[in-house]
Amino acid sequence: RMSTSSQESTRRPSAASDTISAATGVRRSSVTSLASDLPERIESIASWILEKQSKQSPCAEMTWRFLEDPESGLMAHWFNKLMPPFIFLSVFITLLQTVEWTPLLGSTAAALETGIDALFTVEVIVRFVVYPDRWHFPLDPYNLIDIFAAMPLAFRCAAGFEVSVASGKDDWLAPFLLCFVPVLRLLKILRRYRQFHLLLKAFRLAGEALPVMLFCYFVGILLFAALIYTCERPNNVESLSQAMWLTVVTMTTLGYGDLTPKTTAGKVVVSILTVASTLYMAVPLGIIGNCFHQVWSDRDRILLMQTLKRRLRQWGYTAADIPKLFEDFDMDGDGMLDFEEFQRMVNKLRLGLSQERVVQLFETFDEDHGGSIDDKEFVRATFPTAFHQIYNTNARERRRTLTASIVQLVRKGSRVMSSQGTVSTSMVALQMPPLRFG
Repeated sequence: RMSTSSQESTRRPSAASDTISAATGVRRSSVTSLASDLPERIESIASWILEKQSKQSPCAEMTWRFLEDPESGLMAHWFNKLMPPFIFLSVFITLLQTVEWTPLLGSTAAALETGIDALFTVEVIVRFVVYPDRWHFPLDPYNLIDIFAAMPLAFRCAAGFEVSVASGKDDWLAPFLLCFVPVLRLLKILRRYRQFHLLLKAFRLAGEALPVMLFCYFVGILLFAALIYTCERPNNVESLSQAMWLTVVTMTTLGYGDLTPKTTAGKVVVSILTVASTLYMAVPLGIIGNCFHQVWSDRDRILLMQTLKRRLRQWGYTAADIPKLFEDFDMDGDGMLDFEEFQRMVNKLRLGLSQERVVQLFETFDEDHGGSIDDKEFVRATFPTAFHQIYNTNARERRRTLTASIVQLVRKGSRVMSSQGTVSTSMVALQMPPLRFG
């Protein structure tokens, strides 16, 4: 009996190992058959992208590239070069109508302004029609600027096309069309000036220190205003608000001269204020200059990442889609993308990046120069705010999936062993190695 039970005990672990081998064999077979299933996998990836992207005709895609990418062709290059001078010309035409000796009056000015507004309106309509994801069209700030710059056409039609500053004091439409419309037209140039993002990023970096600087600035205004009011009242400075005005004008080194100290004590206080404020104002300017220097030294990477995020946003992609994209385009199953796989992904997503930019983008992500990148490096550099949220959620999902798979495997093994003997499930669970989640 002892020899028979020992033979059964040796057979039971072998049955469990067969079950485990059968479960892991699926993974091995899927990895080995990866090369044979490559065409079907590429086809499934392409279908998923077509479901994610809006279906565009070749003409619409070519028009979108013409409007968005100056490197897509010679005509796109010249369109991007000639559009800013045309916008400046439109601003000059509007401002020319506000001077007394203007040659643009009546129907001539109305025809020029209506034609310019009509061209801007057509541009907005074409951009909306060929936009990859129309639901995200209003979310792009450049598109909102184009919409606002085209809206004066409706107001101009309502005013009868001919507008003059001398039409009346109660007429708000003429000042709007002749004074505020040039501002909206100038903002359209921001689409062409990508370096504007560098200035915004520098101000965001400097904004961390500016609240403390503004607080000290406000404390200084109140302190010196109280001293000036105490020394100069009641004949020269009649109220605390006038003392605050004199303090602000002195601290900013403007010196309008409309209000000056008369007493000796007031002159001493204002002299101290002038020297102290001159030294203090150099601090925030130095912080802003240092931040701009840091941003400018890294301008190529920042502008490239900005272009990538904008193209992904135009197609409707979010940070949560990146892990799936990397998983689908990882043809060799090593969990990383080499340059050929990365280039294939960029081309399939139709991001509109040239070959040189794709190389620069890959080198930006490949910080260790290992020749490959993973989805974590991509998301950390492109969507840093969403990085922890995405991968904490993915880690929890992987833990739940792994736990469910192990529980199912243990139950299957226990059923196999219970059919051959009387080994309990608890013994199987005790023999399992401890689970560690990294």
